Amino acid sequence: MSDFDANGTLKKVTTLNKQAKQGDLTVTFSNIKIYSMKPKNADAKKIATTYFGASGVNDPYFVVQINWTAKNNGSKEVQTNGIDSVVTNTGQQLNANAGLQDSGIGSTIQPNATSDFEANGLLKGATDKNISKLTVKLSNTANTDTYEEVSPAISNIVLSFK
Repeated sequence: MSDFDANGTLKKVTTLNKQAKQGDLTVTFSNIKIYSMKPKNADAKKIATTYFGASGVNDPYFVVQINWTAKNNGSKEVQTNGIDSVVTNTGQQLNANAGLQDSGIGSTIQPNATSDFEANGLLKGATDKNISKLTVKLSNTANTDTYEEVSPAISNIVLSFK
């Protein structure tokens, strides 16, 4: 969370080892975090607004972060299409068009390799105290030559804060 001109404070963290099997990929959610972000100036708020594709950010604003890995257990490279959506227990849905940025979208994972990813989402109208659970949907995976689907999306992966 250092890319923003803001002071970030880690408010909540839970270490996980939640796995989901998606074709030849083993996806592991390693931790979830919530940061309170205090913009240093008006430009910092604009940067966050642009990054998250939001209509505006509060001061402070809160960001949920999901750290995850994907291990390719197969013999061919695979493209992960990352996290499709995250729904908070307060009912906010985050996706690529609404407040979610995921480094895993469109990433290629070589055979027998593991890649680390991070997804960050803007919590609108919520703080660390409001959020206790995230329900994640992983997008499908694809062949890197033809972009045909290799394995379908996986819904209802529940990640809970302790």
